[in-house]
Amino acid sequence: MISGVDNSAMFMKLLAFAPLIFAMTASAVTMMPLDEPEWPTVVPEFKNNIFMQSRGVKSELGDANNFKPDFFADRPFADVRMIAGAPQFHLNGKPFFALWGGVRDCRRPDRLARHSSAPINVVTVYSYTTRGSSSNEWWPSVDGFDPRVFDRQAELYGKENGPGTYFMWDIVLYPPKDWVEANPNDICMDDTGKPVCDGPAPYSFASKSAVDAMERALAKALRYLESSPYANRIIGYRINSGHHTEWAGWVAADGHFTDFSPVAKKGFAEYVKRRYPQWSDVSVPSVAERSSADPLARLRCAAYYDFYAKTSADNVIRLMRKAREIVGDGKLLGTYMGYLLASRDRTTQMRAYYALKYFLDAKAVDFLMSPQPYSLRRLGDTCGDMKPFATLAANGVVSVIENDVRTSNGPYNGNMTQMHTLSQSIAVIRRDSGVALCRRQPVFFYALREGTEFDFPEFADDMALVRKVAEHCLRKGVARNAEVAYAVSEEMLKSAPLPDGKARRPAGFSRQYYKADGSVG
Repeated sequence: MISGVDNSAMFMKLLAFAPLIFAMTASAVTMMPLDEPEWPTVVPEFKNNIFMQSRGVKSELGDANNFKPDFFADRPFADVRMIAGAPQFHLNGKPFFALWGGVRDCRRPDRLARHSSAPINVVTVYSYTTRGSSSNEWWPSVDGFDPRVFDRQAELYGKENGPGTYFMWDIVLYPPKDWVEANPNDICMDDTGKPVCDGPAPYSFASKSAVDAMERALAKALRYLESSPYANRIIGYRINSGHHTEWAGWVAADGHFTDFSPVAKKGFAEYVKRRYPQWSDVSVPSVAERSSADPLARLRCAAYYDFYAKTSADNVIRLMRKAREIVGDGKLLGTYMGYLLASRDRTTQMRAYYALKYFLDAKAVDFLMSPQPYSLRRLGDTCGDMKPFATLAANGVVSVIENDVRTSNGPYNGNMTQMHTLSQSIAVIRRDSGVALCRRQPVFFYALREGTEFDFPEFADDMALVRKVAEHCLRKGVARNAEVAYAVSEEMLKSAPLPDGKARRPAGFSRQYYKADGSVG
């Protein structure tokens, strides 16, 4: 895998020019010193650390769909084409910069939070509406299907976003309760045989039954959406599952490992017989083997991680190909995948992300997403990408950063490198936007925690400029200019021994964070 670092001289010129550019379009913004304690007004839900609850969408569901597709009379044709050596979204044959936003409706009980008045032209529409839920509102049972939530979400997101905003429809696939009850041997298990409970329906990636059910449900959803009155507003689909909907492997309790389910054991045995017929031991490597320095044990572990990652990749490829069969050409398909540059703890190899080359060779997606690493988000950091974005570009796949920065406009105890002041929030969003412009890739601004993270005027001002600059670069065919590259070996990562999991900090080191009211936590 090849990634890159952009031309430093060019980047410094952009940084030097950035304050003037932003001042031209955001003259109303008064910049304060970064250490000024500008704590936001905190509503009771934030003070008490109570998450916003669902707005009761289920009770509001009705059979009538009032969506008016006036602006979207014609079916869009969205695809990916190359411009100056990089893949870019196109809409109806013309370059299209996706200034992309996303807010789950359960984050705000009063309304669907907006990205202020920013000129968002793509918004993710979520098919599930309760915090922590799976997709069972529209997929209540293995053979059941209730699409009324789709109509409700289309109406809601249509009202809350302008007529120039297209839908990127989010489809999350977790097998429903009756599938779980009928397939106890297909649930991901740790080394003690205990099912992992980190996430809804933690099915084993080796379960053909789970993927069969997911494929049937996906087909029903796509056929309904593509024949709906709002089909022409949908320019693509993001299809997700796995841990945190990111196709990552399930995380077992601390000190335990996956996947020791009967279906995974059977799948690995079949893999070994195909790849290593000389091996007599076809069992899933034990915890002791995964920490062993013995070469044969390390080889068996690497083989298992290869099996696990390729099995996950095969599932995603299969679902994406079914989606393409149904929607045809002219709609974008993508998901989360390929966090090669950020996984480095004791669950590293179990994240199922070490078959990216194998996945890219299948040509199954138009874009892949990932957040920026949490360790590189603070002021002065580099907003690094988790994916080898140059490798994605070389394969014609658009790399999208999910920017879920915790701004000062969405306090929740100050965890996960949250920004504490308005000026810090502005600075970080500008830095992240500058990185995206240099790489010529879109950014997905996801209000992850409370739905208010990007709902302030300064964000809207800056995004108006970002969109203008990005669209200008697309029209002019501005090329990215990288002078430094580095290589990442998936085989090496799969073969690496587990770290011991012990955190080592310099003497006297501590990490300070802030609560929602500005006090030190």
